[in-house]
Amino acid sequence: MQEGDHWDFTLQRGDQMLANFSTRVRYFNDSRKVGRPWKQGDLQTFADAWGIDPRLVAPYLFDWDRRRTPAEWLLRHKPRRSMPDDKFCIGDVLQILDFMRVIGIAEPFGHPDRFELTIPVWRSVFRPGA
Repeated sequence: MQEGDHWDFTLQRGDQMLANFSTRVRYFNDSRKVGRPWKQGDLQTFADAWGIDPRLVAPYLFDWDRRRTPAEWLLRHKPRRSMPDDKFCIGDVLQILDFMRVIGIAEPFGHPDRFELTIPVWRSVFRPGA
């Protein structure tokens, strides 16, 4: 999850990058030459490497920005989910939890032994000249 804005992942086998996906491709690179929706790799390669039917993950793997801006899209459409049993809507950063469920990864919340999230907390502020 990136800054509460979108989600992405990179799948590698050794040194080989198989897929590098983001739900907002232009968030870190606004070049129009960047491939969409995949930055690198493709759906079939990801599905084969993960051992999953590509039809199960395809509804999650697209660039949200292709639907205009998220706010503009939401004004014209009711929130919708990639799959009927998803908890989170398209455009919600927590949709990654639905994607993880589909590919067989347990939700990290409530399972600290499987996946731990550590968030640093600022305890002081640097003030130049102070």
